[in-house]
Amino acid sequence: MVDLAVANVLFLADAVWDLRGVLTELIEGGVRVRMAVPTPGRDQSATVEDVFPSLSNTPGLKLVVHPELRTDVFRADDDLLVTSLVDGLAPALSPVLHLRRIGPAPLTAGYLTALDHVFDRATPWPGGR
Repeated sequence: MVDLAVANVLFLADAVWDLRGVLTELIEGGVRVRMAVPTPGRDQSATVEDVFPSLSNTPGLKLVVHPELRTDVFRADDDLLVTSLVDGLAPALSPVLHLRRIGPAPLTAGYLTALDHVFDRATPWPGGR
């Protein structure tokens, strides 16, 4: 399973320029992929459509919007990558935490709970995906 909660799509664009290709390969391999992005038009420097124009047409991708994403959290099974944005730094220079769920780890569990919260409260992508 792969979950992406993306508050800053420019950070993701810096990290993975061929996101659609990567996600398509995962989906074709049988991996469930969900992605939450900020609601379009909510004080963003760029939207997911600006950075990855064909992403919303990716077969098998569950794309949703959430109005209050504040950090980027990427989950692949029990591994998490979490950005820690720093005022004054470009997103590509922000620190990234690598966390792994091993037993009852409270920090990792907190981020996993936050991801569940995001996807439970998100709404479908405006294009109907």
